[in-house]
Amino acid sequence: MSKSVLQIEDEHEQSCLVKKENESKSWTKIDLLLLVFGSLIHLGDGVEIYLPGVITQEVSCDLGLTNLQKNFLDCILYLTLTISITISGHLSDRFGRRELSLLSLYLSIVSTVVCAVVANYATLLLSRALIGFCVGLNLSIHTVLIAELVSSKLILADIMLIASLVYTAGGIWCAFLAYLLLEVLGWRTFILFTSLPIFVPPIFMLHFCLNKTDAQQAQDLTTNSDSDTEEKIPNFVARTTKLGLYCAVNSFQGWLTILLVPYLIQALKIDEVGSNSDCSTTVIQGLDFLLLALVTFAAVAGRLFVHHVRHLVCFRTLQLIVAVVNVGCFAGMLAQDNLVVVILTNFIVKFLFGITAMAATYILYDADYFGASGLASGSSIAYGIGLNGTVMVSFAPLLSVKVTAIVVSSLQILIVLSMTEVR
Repeated sequence: MSKSVLQIEDEHEQSCLVKKENESKSWTKIDLLLLVFGSLIHLGDGVEIYLPGVITQEVSCDLGLTNLQKNFLDCILYLTLTISITISGHLSDRFGRRELSLLSLYLSIVSTVVCAVVANYATLLLSRALIGFCVGLNLSIHTVLIAELVSSKLILADIMLIASLVYTAGGIWCAFLAYLLLEVLGWRTFILFTSLPIFVPPIFMLHFCLNKTDAQQAQDLTTNSDSDTEEKIPNFVARTTKLGLYCAVNSFQGWLTILLVPYLIQALKIDEVGSNSDCSTTVIQGLDFLLLALVTFAAVAGRLFVHHVRHLVCFRTLQLIVAVVNVGCFAGMLAQDNLVVVILTNFIVKFLFGITAMAATYILYDADYFGASGLASGSSIAYGIGLNGTVMVSFAPLLSVKVTAIVVSSLQILIVLSMTEVR
């Protein structure tokens, strides 16, 4: 008995779905290489981005910095990072993802060495600015390269999750190493010890494992996508702006572990470093690093949570709940000036940060959101806008940071409601 056309079409659709599902579960050799490559880059980025907060006290003591100089040292990396990541998409479209990644890694090594041997504050500030610029060139583009070479979107999601967890581990690792070695090695040797070993392996992988021809073909396939696909992605500017604002609030909230520092200094009786401090008696590292590492670890739980529920809960529903809880946490910090309350609420905020950061990562490198040919430029611009949230934290006084956090978290509710393109 012959089958009807509808039955044949249904069977064909089911077989295609099964085939696609099976393919998505099969990791190829290139997928595994991309996982290692992305994890190493994220580990290095995590260390570099957390490093300023770890070394600032000892640098301040060694060079006799004022509070304003310390603030500039804290944020200069993020300022140049924002600039370079914003233009990295256009540069990679013109010169190639792989080539830009290699340039970024080589320059990062040079800048790290310069940072470790500088003799005064001005050259230290310049070297940190250069490191920020170099890291920013690769921070988004290497993930675009991975997205273009990976075999399926489900494997891409797994790679991004693992790489993001490694990024968080980089911050934890940096804080833990500071607890063990910063006072022993000194900040100059500590910079070399934590940074250089992480930059070198990705360079070898780009030269010998990730084929230049394959990378260029993948990029050409993306940038030369047909116009029919592009017509399905309207409002590119609006999508990029909304995602950028969403990321800005996310980064602002994520870096608010800075609220813990004054409380930890007070509770653990740590002498706060000033321009006239005696470096032989001032406590420059200790349990405060371990507590900051513990709070940072909460982001891991948040990332894992959203990875497993993203297909079960609507994006806007989950993110609205997160925004409301954030408002409550910051209101609690403002109302209760208590160490236990501050540590607990920071832990919750960091967990919520992991949820929003992982959701943002999935959107940033989704060709269905930006369009295939707009993926590199859209993700880099949105990421660049998002990093402004980090810069906001550096100069704000403690009380105003809490109030601003409540206001910004409230605005996140409106931003999430406007992101109707995300399912």
